[in-house]
Amino acid sequence: MLTNFKPAMGSGDDGTTGLLLGRRVSKTDVRVKANALIDELTAWLGLAKTKGPASSRDGLEAAQKDLFTLAAHIAGLDNSKTIESVTRKLEKEITRLSENLPKLKSFTVPGKTEAEATLHLARARCRSAEILTWHVKKAKPCAVYLNRLSDYLFLLTQISCK
Repeated sequence: MLTNFKPAMGSGDDGTTGLLLGRRVSKTDVRVKANALIDELTAWLGLAKTKGPASSRDGLEAAQKDLFTLAAHIAGLDNSKTIESVTRKLEKEITRLSENLPKLKSFTVPGKTEAEATLHLARARCRSAEILTWHVKKAKPCAVYLNRLSDYLFLLTQISCK
């Protein structure tokens, strides 16, 4: 948890940024790019929480917190076991949600409701974050989690936004 975060104005003006443990890397480093997409995904999930049904809010908030764990891993923290644990938890929720879901007969075109469209935007950003995360060394657990999260978000569009 950050307790005394103060932006260091100008510290990134040379095209670098800090990772965990004070290490500086280029802002074009794949880890920085992956975490930028994860940061955007976290914001999309926040918007989805405000638009969708109350029944989806706890799951979306849990995903936001999980994404902070992923970002820390990508920035250098070895928390693979935690990520594997939250992935298993998400898989159980996906299984539960899909039990009574009818078979899809066609592609889903986003835009039925504002909530559903917002979840689809979050899902699309999640896919982009996953694709880039596969390029990050030692981040396979993060990419697997993002793959599951994309499935979860799709399920939410089918279940809670009719």
